[in-house]
Amino acid sequence: IGRDAANAPLRQRLTIDSGLQSIAIKLPAPLDKPAGLMMPLHVVLGLPTDSADLQVSLDGVMRARFRLPGGYGEPLAGTVALGDRMPDTLPVQGLRVQGHGGRVDVSGWIQQVVGGQGSGAAPTLEGIDITADHALLFDNDFPDLHMQVKPKSDGLGIDADGATLSGHFDVPKDLDKRGITARLKRLYWPKAEPPRDASGKALPDTGPTPQQAANTGVNPASLPPF
Repeated sequence: IGRDAANAPLRQRLTIDSGLQSIAIKLPAPLDKPAGLMMPLHVVLGLPTDSADLQVSLDGVMRARFRLPGGYGEPLAGTVALGDRMPDTLPVQGLRVQGHGGRVDVSGWIQQVVGGQGSGAAPTLEGIDITADHALLFDNDFPDLHMQVKPKSDGLGIDADGATLSGHFDVPKDLDKRGITARLKRLYWPKAEPPRDASGKALPDTGPTPQQAANTGVNPASLPPF
C-alpha cells in the first residue's frame, strides 16, 4: 500500500515473486520448464481486481500485461510479448501475442489455441505476430521464421515466412473433420541429424532399421488430415 506521488491517493498492489523451484510448466516452448530448473516469476496485480492492471514477467522469456474484466461487463484484454520488454498497448478485448523468441513450439501452440477456441476456458484470440530464431513444427527446426495468425469464424489463418518455409495455412476448429489446408511457396523439410558415436563423430548414415523406422514416437492416428 503506497502513493505514487506525495499528494496522490493511496494505491494497493499485490506483488508476487518466485523462482518456481520444483515446479514444472507443461506448456509448449518457450514456456516449458522442468521441475529442476529455476525460472524467476514476477507478478504485479492492482487491487481491487475489477478492471485492474495485471503484469507478469517470466525470466527473460516473456512479458505480459492484462486488463482484468470489470464489474460493468468490461472484457478481459491482454498482450503477451515474447522477450524481455513489457508491452505498452492492449487490444480492446481478447489476447494479442507478439515479440521475438529464441525457440518457439509453433505446432504445440496451434494445438493449444485451436483446442481453446470457443470453449470458454481461454480468452478470445485477437492475433499473433511473432518471429522465432528456431520455430519447431512437429519437432523439426525451421530457423528465422515470421508467423502471423488471425482467427476466423471456422478456425485460424496462418501466414509463415522464412528461408525454409513460406506460405499460408488454414487450420479449422474441428481438425478431425476438415484437416489442415496449406498453400506453400516453398518448404524445405529439415534433414535428420546423422548418427554419431560416443565421441560425437558422425557415423555413416545407412538409414534406419525397420524397428527404428516404426518407432517414431508419433501415433499416425493422432495426426490431423492435410
